[in-house]
Amino acid sequence: MTGLIYHSFRTTNIDINKHDANDELVWTILFLLSFIIFELFLSWFKSICSFSNQLIIYILLRKNTVANNLRHAIANKDQSEIVKYHKLIKQTNVKVNLSLDEILTLMASLMKAGIYEDVNQILSPQLQQKHSLFQRYMNSNSEMAEYKVKNVDNSIEKSEIFKQKLAIFEEKSKKIATLIMIALIVQLVVILLSSMGVVTDVFKGIFIMVLSIVIIATLVIKYLKLKNMYQHEFNSEKNQIKLKQAPLDKIQLGLTIIMFLIGITNLIFM
Repeated sequence: MTGLIYHSFRTTNIDINKHDANDELVWTILFLLSFIIFELFLSWFKSICSFSNQLIIYILLRKNTVANNLRHAIANKDQSEIVKYHKLIKQTNVKVNLSLDEILTLMASLMKAGIYEDVNQILSPQLQQKHSLFQRYMNSNSEMAEYKVKNVDNSIEKSEIFKQKLAIFEEKSKKIATLIMIALIVQLVVILLSSMGVVTDVFKGIFIMVLSIVIIATLVIKYLKLKNMYQHEFNSEKNQIKLKQAPLDKIQLGLTIIMFLIGITNLIFM
């Protein structure tokens, strides 16, 4: 990839010294290409790490240990075996790192067996985590992050797994909202630095536009994920369930659109 980019710039005979008016554009293109190369390298590195991790897990799972037996029981969704090995692990105080899906399966099995105390113990570390000032505000004003669901029969009892998935989704949604607020603040800082001459107008415009697109995509994906959760739980048709965006999402989406317009206007009229 790097060789192709180098060859392209070499064959185009771009002389930056002769095109002073286009210096900013050229350097911006170079910056974006460098960013793409870095992202590709990072993706490749993550793939290697993920493969290595899976290989190590596969080798470790071949060992006949209580933790591995619990993982096998969870994978096979064998409730009696899950409860059995969970009790053994609890007695030996062995720490087992499980994925989100494995934790959900474990909690569902424990709830079916009536072991609610252990379910609360699994959830308590999440509930005891320290939260930022914004997250504490969201916890005390939860209606700001709540979606309104329409065309759902509330008389139908929701499954325990769905309730747990919904709780995890709400917790992640609050963290995403915090990150989006930070991203919006960063955009404001870039605008301020541009007015002071620290960064160029081209960089400001492209940076704000790219970050705005990422934020909008994140909000759309979050909306679609929640809708799919409800459709799967209630076996509803694609367009039957209607979701009304949370007030906080509307505010963040509005601010992001304003930032995007600022970025594109800056590039057009600079």
